[in-house]
Amino acid sequence: MNRAARLRRSSVSVCTKLAHREVAVVDAGMSRGRGSMRDGVLTLFVGGDTEAVQEARWALHLYSNNIVHAGPIGSGMVLKLCNNLLLHSNRLAMLEVAHIAATAGLPREALLDAVRSSTGSSWVLEHWGKKDDDALDAGIGNHPFVDRTAREIRLALNYAKQLGLTLPATTATGKYLPDILTDGLPRHFGSAASAEGRAAALVQRNRIIEEFRANGGRLSGIRAAWEILLLTTIGARSGRHRTTPLAYQREGEDIFVFASDGGSDKTPDWYYNIRANPKVTVEIGSEKFEATAVELSREERDRVYARQVVRDSEYARYQAGTSRLIPVIRLREISR
Repeated sequence: MNRAARLRRSSVSVCTKLAHREVAVVDAGMSRGRGSMRDGVLTLFVGGDTEAVQEARWALHLYSNNIVHAGPIGSGMVLKLCNNLLLHSNRLAMLEVAHIAATAGLPREALLDAVRSSTGSSWVLEHWGKKDDDALDAGIGNHPFVDRTAREIRLALNYAKQLGLTLPATTATGKYLPDILTDGLPRHFGSAASAEGRAAALVQRNRIIEEFRANGGRLSGIRAAWEILLLTTIGARSGRHRTTPLAYQREGEDIFVFASDGGSDKTPDWYYNIRANPKVTVEIGSEKFEATAVELSREERDRVYARQVVRDSEYARYQAGTSRLIPVIRLREISR
């Protein structure tokens, strides 16, 4: 059985190469959790020619009591990807709901029992376990479960990009869920910005910077698809060099960064640094250069920001979530 990572393109490619040898191919993604294969009760999402799927059913039934023929070759992989996406989005939503309930003083079991019998129920709720409880506390740390979650979300985003689609909810899930599972939801989104939460954010930032520099500007895991640069500014008060990972937009020779701070009402410190000293250092990939930072006028800012929203719909949420106008900064390399 192919993995979801191969998706439709790989399945179709294999099928085409083997067709002239009179070898039929089906692709099958599996679901229903660990241990089910031994019992033969997996759900299989199968793609392929109807005749080929029928001929393969005897083998598929060794693993599954629920075979879903999704369509032509590659369809099984797409359906598996969609199923994964719903699973992870539901997990993030359920963790947020449980966080609300806990903050309001509602017992966890009361919440779970009530929702299980209502319209808000889901597989995540039905199988709520220790990992979920830990995610509402200190997290589960660096665990294969987090790596798998991040990988499957990244596959969904990459495939959507191939189709020309924008997935705002999936983008948000990929941005927040792996970190919540690793460090715990309260550390990132507690009712108050605790010192522990700020320390965790600094640790995460420093890990990104270290990985970026060690791998020529490439990141791994869910961050592999991120297009970021490192911006080093001089502290407006301290005079010390401060490095910040930032998403950017490139148009010709112009590079733009956005002082969004995730939609916070607080303008990020690096913005004040460039106001005081517009000479900065920029790292993109393995390239490093000095640049001048200039804030855009309102008209140009609106045009560039609208373009960024098209590229990443999270930026629409950032602006909608704050009363301040998010500044846009042009970084222009200083001629040598």
